[in-house]
Amino acid sequence: MVCFRCTGAALQRHQAHLRRERTSTLQAMQIHETVSPARWCVNFADLQFLELEVRQAIKDGEMCACDFASSQEECGRDAELYGPSIYIVNDLYIKPITAAAGKMSWALMMNPKGLDADLFITHAWQEGVFEFIEKVLASWPPRARHAWCCMLANPQNLDIGAMIQSPKVSPFAIALQQSKYMLVVPNRHTSVYTRLWCGYEAYLAFEGKKIIRTARRSILRPVAVAWMLMVPAMLLGIACGCLLARPDLDMNIYLAIVAFLASLVTEIFDGRCCLIANHLGVFTSVWLVIAWQPPDAWIQLQGFVLREATMVQRLLWLTATMFFAIAEIDRITFVARDIEGKELRRNFQGSLRFASCSQLRDEEHIRLEIGDKVAQVDQIIQVLIAAGMTSPALRDAALQGVNIDHAGDAAVAIPVLFLGPQLLCGLFQLGIKISWAAKSDAATVCFQAASIAARICFVILLCRRPIDERYFMMKVMTKLVI
Repeated sequence: MVCFRCTGAALQRHQAHLRRERTSTLQAMQIHETVSPARWCVNFADLQFLELEVRQAIKDGEMCACDFASSQEECGRDAELYGPSIYIVNDLYIKPITAAAGKMSWALMMNPKGLDADLFITHAWQEGVFEFIEKVLASWPPRARHAWCCMLANPQNLDIGAMIQSPKVSPFAIALQQSKYMLVVPNRHTSVYTRLWCGYEAYLAFEGKKIIRTARRSILRPVAVAWMLMVPAMLLGIACGCLLARPDLDMNIYLAIVAFLASLVTEIFDGRCCLIANHLGVFTSVWLVIAWQPPDAWIQLQGFVLREATMVQRLLWLTATMFFAIAEIDRITFVARDIEGKELRRNFQGSLRFASCSQLRDEEHIRLEIGDKVAQVDQIIQVLIAAGMTSPALRDAALQGVNIDHAGDAAVAIPVLFLGPQLLCGLFQLGIKISWAAKSDAATVCFQAASIAARICFVILLCRRPIDERYFMMKVMTKLVI
C-alpha cells in the first residue's frame, strides 16, 4: 500500500531540487550574459592546473586514462602521452565540477570577471587532453596572455545550441574577432577540418585576416636526446684533434671541405641525410677547433700575428660546431611539422564541402554564411597544412606558385649563427684589428665594421616585423648565405 504522506514528501523534495536547478541555471545564464563571450578565457596557468586536475582524477580512479585505445596494451602505452579524450574529460570532469560550482563555464569558474581574448584555439575534441594541453602550451604565442577554447569557454551544463543558432553572432565568432592569434590543434584520429565548425572558424580567420598557426608538441626532449647523441661525435673529434694535430699533417683543408659540404647537405636536404651531415659536421668542426692552423696567406691578408689569427679562426670553427648543433633543432622542427601536417590531412578530403556538423541546423547556417567562399577557405587550409602557418602574405605567395613548404618554421641555424656567435666573433676580430691599427688595412676594417652594423640593423628589423614576414626574412637570409 502506498503512503500518500511519503509520496507527497518525495514530490516536495523533487520540486525543491528542480527549483534549485532552475535558479542555478538562471544564475549561470546571467553570468554568461553579463560577461562578454570574448572574455570567457583561460590563461597559461589555468591549462597547467587543468592537466594536474585530470591527472589527479585518473589517480583517484574517477576516470580512465585511456583515449580511444583499441586494447589494454595500447591504453597503457598511450595513457601517459595522450590521456583521455576531451569528450571524456568534459563528461567526467568539466560538467560535474562546473555543475557543483553553479553551472557556469570552466573558464568563468576559474576567472569570474573574465579575461580578454588574445588567442583563439580550434580543435576537434577527439585528441587526448594531455596531447591537447602540451601542444597548446608549447605553441603559445609569446605575446598572448589569455586563450579562448570552446570546451572551457562554453557552459557545458547549459543549452549551448541556443547560443550558436546564428554562427556569425555565436561566442565562437565574437571571441575570434577579438583574438589576435589563432591556433589549430591537430590530433592523431582525424583532421579538425572534417568538422564544419572548425572550417567556419578558418573562414572567420580569413575574413579577419588573422595569422593561423598549427600547434605541435614541445621539441625540448627530442632536441635534448639529439644533442646527447652528438656527444660521441664530439669526443671522437676531440680525440682526433689531440692525437693527429701535427704541423706536418696536411688534413685541415680536407676536414674544412667536409664540414662545408656537411653544412650544404644540412640546409638543402632533410631526414636521415641531414642527421648524418650534422654528426659529421660536429666531428670535423670539433677536430678543427683543436687542430686548425691558419694559412700564411690569410695571416698576411688580415695583418694578424700567428697567435691572434689562430684564436680568431678557431673561434670561427667553434661557431661552426654550434651551427651543426642548432641544425638539429631545425631537423626536429621540420619532422614535427610534417607529423602535424599529416594529422591535418587525415580523413580530410580537400574541401569543406565534405565536412559536417553534428547538428544539421548548424550545418545549414554555416554553409549559408560561407556561401561561395568555400574555395578561398579550402586554400587557407591547404596553405596551413603545407606551411604550418597561414597569413594573407603566405596565401598570396601560394597563389603566385611560390613553394611555401615549412614557411611557418624557417630554418634558424644560419640566421642564429650569423646574427649571434658569428657577430660576436666579428666584433672580437674587429677589436683585434683596431688594436693592431698599424698593421691592419683600413679598407678591411671599414668593410668588416659595415658588415657588423648591417647585421645589427637586420636583428632590429627582424624583431619589429610580423611573425610571417620574420620567417620569410630568415629563409631569404639562409638562401643568400648558402
